[in-house]
This record gives sequence, structure tokens and C-alpha cells, in this order.
Amino acid sequence: MDALLIRIQQIRLMNFKNVEYGIISLENFSKKDYYTQKGDILGIYGQNGSGKTALIEAIKVVQNLISGKGLPNNITELIYKNKDHCNIEMIFYLEDGEQSYLLFYEVGIQLTGEGKYFINLEKLSYSPIANKGRSKKSTLLEYIAHSDGATQTSGKYRELAQGKKGWKTNFRMLQRLAWKTRGSYLFYSDILQIIKQSFPDSPYTKMFANLYEYMRYQLFVIQNEHSGMVDSNLFLPFVFWLEKNEKISKGDVSLELWQPAVLSEKVYELVARLINQMNVVLSVLLPGLSIKIEEKVQFSILEKQSEEDSPDIEEENVKERQREVELFSVRNGNSFPLRNEAAGVKKIISILSALIAMYNNPGICICIDELDSGIYEFLLGELLSVLEHSAQGQLLFTSHNLRALEMLSKDSLVFTTSNPKNRYLRLSSSKANLNLRDVYLRTLNLGGQKEKIYEETNSSEIRQAFRMAGRDQ
Repeated sequence: MDALLIRIQQIRLMNFKNVEYGIISLENFSKKDYYTQKGDILGIYGQNGSGKTALIEAIKVVQNLISGKGLPNNITELIYKNKDHCNIEMIFYLEDGEQSYLLFYEVGIQLTGEGKYFINLEKLSYSPIANKGRSKKSTLLEYIAHSDGATQTSGKYRELAQGKKGWKTNFRMLQRLAWKTRGSYLFYSDILQIIKQSFPDSPYTKMFANLYEYMRYQLFVIQNEHSGMVDSNLFLPFVFWLEKNEKISKGDVSLELWQPAVLSEKVYELVARLINQMNVVLSVLLPGLSIKIEEKVQFSILEKQSEEDSPDIEEENVKERQREVELFSVRNGNSFPLRNEAAGVKKIISILSALIAMYNNPGICICIDELDSGIYEFLLGELLSVLEHSAQGQLLFTSHNLRALEMLSKDSLVFTTSNPKNRYLRLSSSKANLNLRDVYLRTLNLGGQKEKIYEETNSSEIRQAFRMAGRDQ
């Protein structure tokens, strides 16, 4: 395969949210068969508050850092109670032409008191993969920071800086700037540009650039806020990935549902393409259903433009076309505003473009928190079964709906435990053909696994608590 390919292999959390320690490996990584020309599905199940959402949020933190966006504003709330630091490590498989690697990215975050924090560790390592297995892991670049401002750097600075006078000094100066902005020391935008420009042919530069591009264009992290927007029925967020003439468009766009939406010509064309793409699948997932965009009004507005941007065009003649549109659901020839459609249907529509991309592209990964929210359980099971057997990309999701346990293989499922020091496990069973849903429900009641997977509740105590609460009013 000549095309670039990156796939998630493992995620390790330490002191992150309610996970004191937890590690999840995808099936191929556990077998040391990192890519087998097929997709990966991984569902994470478990009790409320037991580490499912933590995994998705940790992936989002890593995505933000590597794509140059910095730490989220609520990072201090994501560190385990009574701890002053957290650590996230992700392992990726990278295939670039004939060469394959494992990439190891690790980041540590340190609290300093009074709500202040900084990145105290950032490290990118690699291990070449050959026919005889993995080679020894080597550090590409590592940056260690201390609360007093002292720093340590290690890795392949010498190889990178060979013949480039002053490069290492400039690199460290930019790292200090990244410190102030709480951004990545290794993927800060100016740092990445210097690496690309100074060492365009270095294999190390390619590792940096490839991982950066993956985070920006091939990894989708869909958090609970997305479902919240769908449930509000005020906006419909579309997560999209489109490819045309070797040009990739990836991102998200939200359209108003409670009133006609005003779109620029560019956004209108994008949404029209999305609808055409999604209708091909929608009509099969939900027979008789399609969506359409209906134009209400078309008008133009003046778009201010400086002489530097366009010296030959007078400002008053520069106009941008705007369209006032509304989204409609069409069922068996009858149309009605999409805001009146079922919440589960809108949830499917909002993520469908990304799922189509993941189905057809081995380099696309989608991480979704609470995939099952609002979706009919039978349809959810059918959809996951199709993706497991036929999709090319990766899907990591959390869910409470147990239908997937009847449809997915046990290697595609991970369960949270009630032990914060060992948050994730795969269920062990002596019989391969057992219904995993039955195994899980029996485990909830009787145990039998290496870790306890449910913090027991007592129905009598629940009834008594309701009665006591009612008397106190």
C-alpha cells in the first residue's frame, strides 16, 4: 500500500477523570498484527461514571494538542481526585509506503495549585516494524518541564539539527512560547513549520507531519455536547468528511432548525453535497426516508475587502450570495420540517457522513460518546454488525444499550470495572459461542470476572430512600 495510513492501537490513562489507571488495546494490537486490511470496532460498556466518557475525552485532549489547539479550558477538572497530575499515552500504527512504524505519543499534565497547570511531559517515540516484528523503541523527541521553568530535552535533536546552525536554540525558544499558551511543545504550529521547512526529507519530519494531518483530517471525536445540540432541537450539527478531486473537506457545520437558516454560497454547496451523499444510505437504513434542503430566499450582501486583498476590485462591487434555507424530512412523498423528526433519526443524520467515510476509508477513525443515544436498539445492532464485518476504518464508541453485545464479537467489546486502578477489561468466557449479553448480565449478578464490573445497588434501599426523601418535603 503506497497511501499513508494511521490507526489507533492502544490508549492508556493514568489519573484521568475517574480512571486512576486503565488501558485499552484494540484487537490487532493485542495480537501484534497491527493492520489486517479490515476495520476495527470497539464498544465500551459499563456502569455510569465508570470511565467510558473519560476515554473519549482523553482522545480529544490528544487530538487538540497534536493538531495545535492546546489544552481544553476545563483540564483541571479532568484530573483524578486528590491527584496533582495525569498522563495519557496513545499508540498508533503508521504505514507510509513500504515502511511501517508504531508511534507512541505521551503527555503529562501537572497541577501547581490555585487552578494553574502546565504540560510537564511530552514525548513522541517510534518503533519500526519489519517482517520479524518490532524493533526497539526510540525516542524521537521528548520535552520535560518543571514548575520552576527548568526544562530538559532529549531525542534526535542532533540528527534533526545537523548542519542547521541555531536551529535547536530557535526550537527551544518556540517551546517556551508553547509553555505560555498551554500548547504542545512538539506540535505547536510554528515548531511544526520549522521542522517541515528545515528537514523536508527527514523520516522524522514525516512522522510529525503524518500524525498532525491524521489528527486534523482523519480523526473524529464526537462528544456528548454533540448529542445535546441534537436533543435541543434548535440546531442540527453535521459532522462531515468529503473528498472530491483529491481535495478533502472535514469538519462540522450546524444548521438552525427552529427557523430558516442563512447560509453562504460555500456552506450551501457543502450542505447540498452532504445531503446527496447521506440520502443514499438513509433510504436503506430508514426505508422511505430522505432529507432535502429547500431554498426560501436568495440575496446578496456586501463583503468588505481591503485593497491589499483585491486591489483591482472596488469595495462596493464585492458581494457574497446568501441563501435562506430550511431542512425537510421526506417520508413516502410527504415532507415536513426536519425539526419535527425523531431525535434518533436526527442523531443518525448528524454523524452519517463520518460513518460513510469510516466505512470506505481505512484511515478514518470515529470516536463517539453514547452512540446509542436516541437510536432504536434493533437498528443500532444491525448498523454495528454491518460496520464490524464490512467497514474499512475504525469506530470506538461508548453505549448503554446492550443490543450490541448480541451483534458484535467479544474481541470488539470492552467493559469498565468498579476498580479505578484497573478500569477496563474484556470478559472472559470458557465458551466462544455464548451470547455475550447473557454473560454480561450474569456477571452483573453473580460476578466471576477478574474485576468487579458493577457497584451493587439494592432495590429495597432504593425504595426506602425514595420514601424518606418524600417525607422530608
